[in-house]
Amino acid sequence: MSTCEDEHSSAGTLFKRFMATQRHQNSTMQQLLQRQQGSTLPLTLPQPEVPTFGGHPIEYWGFIRAFENLIESKTTSESARLYYLVQYTSSKVQELVSRCLSMKAEEGYQETQVC
Repeated sequence: MSTCEDEHSSAGTLFKRFMATQRHQNSTMQQLLQRQQGSTLPLTLPQPEVPTFGGHPIEYWGFIRAFENLIESKTTSESARLYYLVQYTSSKVQELVSRCLSMKAEEGYQETQVC
């Protein structure tokens, strides 16, 4: 092989490596962009709210699902969960839940599950 052919072959190999690197960088950049879009989407959505539960049976399951998803899943502290229950209840339900505040947090929160 002549020197010219060696240089041409070497340039071709370098070009192929460059193109492979470029494709890899493009793929990585697309993945990063998708992750960023996925993580910023929740910031643009309205924040869901836990409705206040006053004891109406029709509202019970909606309240429970909202409380589980928006409060219970985000805290392991039964004391905090108990205070949130007081905050998101009203009337006689709130009175019943408030009585559990005088108990140990674990017992009080468990008692609200029974009521």
